[in-house]
Amino acid sequence: MKDYYVSYQQAVKLKELELSGEVTGKYADCPNDPTLFNGMLYQSWNLENDEILAPRLDQAQTWLREEKEIDVLVFNCACGYGWGISKAGNNLTRGTTIMLFDEMGEDENSGMWLSYEKALSAGIDAALKILEE
Repeated sequence: MKDYYVSYQQAVKLKELELSGEVTGKYADCPNDPTLFNGMLYQSWNLENDEILAPRLDQAQTWLREEKEIDVLVFNCACGYGWGISKAGNNLTRGTTIMLFDEMGEDENSGMWLSYEKALSAGIDAALKILEE
């Protein structure tokens, strides 16, 4: 099974949001020519200058849910994959939907993506925008 990692731009935003923990990738030679290294375990303390943690998409999704209380959900329709975001209002109301995809996907007519991973990446982008505001 192939591992899918966040983009370099997503990794930069996650660093700004203080992503921490053990992940399986890093971007090195940043920002001039970001190169993804994966397959080993990395943490902030073992990075060198200009290196950035690069979690897999599922690791970023888990971190957003556990640390920022934002769930990025992916769903499958007959015409492709879409995404949604939900946020906990408090301990009693889990899963208040705050956004469904509001951008064009790969199929400009439907706003859907052709793969689960591309839809998840688009949902992570939207979650990061919400956290920046």
